[in-house]
Amino acid sequence: MPVLKKGSSGPEVVKLQKRLEELGFTPGVIDGVFGPATEVAVKAFQNSKGLAVDGIAGPLTQRALGLVIETSPPYMEKPRRLFNTVSAIVSSAFSNLTSSSVVIATPRGAINAQKGADLSHQELSGVVIHNIDLSGVNLEGANLSFADLRGVSLAAANLRGANLEGVNLEGANLSQAVFQGANLTSANLENTVRLGTDFSGVVGWSMGTDSGIRTDKPAGGAQ
Repeated sequence: MPVLKKGSSGPEVVKLQKRLEELGFTPGVIDGVFGPATEVAVKAFQNSKGLAVDGIAGPLTQRALGLVIETSPPYMEKPRRLFNTVSAIVSSAFSNLTSSSVVIATPRGAINAQKGADLSHQELSGVVIHNIDLSGVNLEGANLSFADLRGVSLAAANLRGANLEGVNLEGANLSQAVFQGANLTSANLENTVRLGTDFSGVVGWSMGTDSGIRTDKPAGGAQ
């Protein structure tokens, strides 16, 4: 299904409007025209699911509505609006935590990410960092949506209120990290180490629906 937004029309919009109405979000007249009432309904639905409230029925919103068939993990999606916002130069070449720092180019200039660094409220959407030891890093309020952080050590990191929508943390060490109030919608936390990790108040994810949790030993890096 294509991205649907204000001004869109056709049978796909009819499906969207009917689904919104079924879920209790009134889109107004079901006429196949994406007007103001439909936009308000989409925003209300997005807010209820912890999604970005933009009034646009893109892939994540359509998936949450049950309008698309799952063909790939949500974290693999990178919406067009996130492309080219951030790029990372990773010095570890994906080896096993052989580096403890990485230079990241952001819209505000280059920053050096390393153990204990203060990266609070940084714009890091779409960044790609593999197998880096970032233990104790401060990412409070940072935007890491759709970032690829496979194998990264975030032991004792502060991620309070961070936007981690669609982030891939597969194999990461999250021991003693604090995720209070973070947005983990569609995040991949398979095979992560979570000894003493604080997930209180997170949005869009719960341990009860997760799989592949590894808690027997920390991943390479912080113990």
